[in-house]
Amino acid sequence: MKFIDKGVLQQALTHPSYLNEHPETSVGSNQRLEFLGDAVLALVVAHELFLRHPDLTEGELTKIRAHLVNGKALGTLARSMALGENLRLGQGENNSGGRDRDSNLAATLEAIIGAVFIERGYKTAQELIISLLSDKLDLGLDKTLIEDPKALLQEFVQFRGEPPPKYSVTKTEGPDHAPTFTVEVTTNTGLSSIGTGTGKLDAERSAARKAYRLLTDPSSATTSFGDTS
Repeated sequence: MKFIDKGVLQQALTHPSYLNEHPETSVGSNQRLEFLGDAVLALVVAHELFLRHPDLTEGELTKIRAHLVNGKALGTLARSMALGENLRLGQGENNSGGRDRDSNLAATLEAIIGAVFIERGYKTAQELIISLLSDKLDLGLDKTLIEDPKALLQEFVQFRGEPPPKYSVTKTEGPDHAPTFTVEVTTNTGLSSIGTGTGKLDAERSAARKAYRLLTDPSSATTSFGDTS
């Protein structure tokens, strides 16, 4: 969408570190817009989940909302929108990998939502959020979204009398400040799943999530699941 007030969009893309190095800039940082966008995002997601999943409890709704709007999830979404390429960062923040940092990307996305709310009002901001999260909002109740997938997997295999699953790091790549880990989880029966993440625990959870889905819903083997740790 196009912004009538270019200053609002520019502010949404301005990290505080940029102002530290460019005090002469005419707009502030995106922190205030982030605050507003965070509130709008939380309201829209809560309302949509409430409408789409009438059978879920308050606790389940809360956990799924947290899964959809946490910093990592928003960072991944912002990365798919190439927001990092348009961020205005201070040189130090840029050199340390800030353009691809989940916290910066999530804050920028929330600031964009806040800017849309200011520019076009609640309805347009609501439509934007729903368009970005529509497929995720329509997910049925998936235990791996509201519980630790590693715990679920271990509980499942131990119930069948098997030893706990084993995790091993098979690959580490990327820069030192933002490594990506690939982890394989195997069970005693030979089932194996691969997961990736920006931390070992994230990668283990990703692998466990896929393994649990395969064990509890074999049809998922033909479905492509993104990493949603």
